[in-house]
Amino acid sequence: MLKDLATRLAATLGYAVLPKWRLAQLPMAERLRKIFAAHSIDTVIDVGANKGQYRDFLRHQVGYRGSIVSFEPLPEFAASLKARAAADGNWTVHACALGAAAGELSLNVMAASVFSSFLQPISGGTYAAENTVSRVEVVPVSTLDIEFPNLEALRTTYLKLDTQGFDLEVLRGGRVAAGIIPALQSEVSSSRSTRTCLITSRQWPSSAVTVSPWQTCSWSTRKKPISPLSLTA
Repeated sequence: MLKDLATRLAATLGYAVLPKWRLAQLPMAERLRKIFAAHSIDTVIDVGANKGQYRDFLRHQVGYRGSIVSFEPLPEFAASLKARAAADGNWTVHACALGAAAGELSLNVMAASVFSSFLQPISGGTYAAENTVSRVEVVPVSTLDIEFPNLEALRTTYLKLDTQGFDLEVLRGGRVAAGIIPALQSEVSSSRSTRTCLITSRQWPSSAVTVSPWQTCSWSTRKKPISPLSLTA
């Protein structure tokens, strides 16, 4: 009751009461709301869904209620996500990765699942113990262009990439789709203990910031737009 009273009182004064755990993600949530509104986003492609953290962020902090299409290659995580998606009519889960070409690839499953990657891990660093290979699993791979042939629908689609160094390969498998999708976010570089995330939109300046591997991507404003869609072979 005290919490409700404080919330109502803050609202009358033009403030909002938020739990501390939401504060770190607040700038990103606000930015996404603006970008989603500017581009009339009704579909989000979630590449590298892991345990569904990004879906939860969209639903609970951004307030997004549209379609989410998640891709997660680890079978146990994909099965768990599909079970959760049964209660969310606008959430579809595909048990595969996305890459430059359809087929199969060997996925390095790390001690901490958020670090799992098709690439070999960098040894040492702050997260050395978490970023060690616990097993290798062969997983199915599809492409953006195969999975999303409806080009008109892509004009109102947002693309989120978090594949531990494989993002450019995903875009190479979506040369048509990537040229139509109006906005995306990507992990554009990494180190042993941090990563840099980029969010770019055709109507908004691109932004980037270095964050911990445990955080969802956030950003600070950059002055010059960055185009991530000029891909080299």
